[in-house]
Amino acid sequence: MAVGPAQGERAAWSLLREAGGTGLFYAGRLPFLLHRKETPAYLENLSGARPAAYVVLAPDEGDVPWRLALLTASPWEAQAWMESGDNVVEGVPLPGGLRRLIERFVELHHVDEPFQKRRRTPHFGDDGTPFARPPGWRAGGQDGDDDG
Repeated sequence: MAVGPAQGERAAWSLLREAGGTGLFYAGRLPFLLHRKETPAYLENLSGARPAAYVVLAPDEGDVPWRLALLTASPWEAQAWMESGDNVVEGVPLPGGLRRLIERFVELHHVDEPFQKRRRTPHFGDDGTPFARPPGWRAGGQDGDDDG
């Protein structure tokens, strides 16, 4: 797989070239969208050894068993698409022009948010007392039975 410029009005899944029994197909055209809230994911991608554009193919019922579903620079979004196990997710080399576009976008929109540890809210029982194990409680039951 590869990411490149749009091929004009070419139909999806048209053969670009064939050699040695394998073919290179034009899968189609997708918008490449960047979102301000995803800049930490873009930064992670750009800081890696091989920044990638992630192409997602999803199963389809048509003549071709796959449809072009997503093009993203977010490794986190790509990972989410892999969770079902039905999709094909491929990281392909990020073209230089696209990389510069993402770097500029991150420059303009990234805001470092310091980590804030959440405070746990205390939990109380119906009688208003805090949930706690009663004195003498043991795993497996107080008197050796398994009903806790």
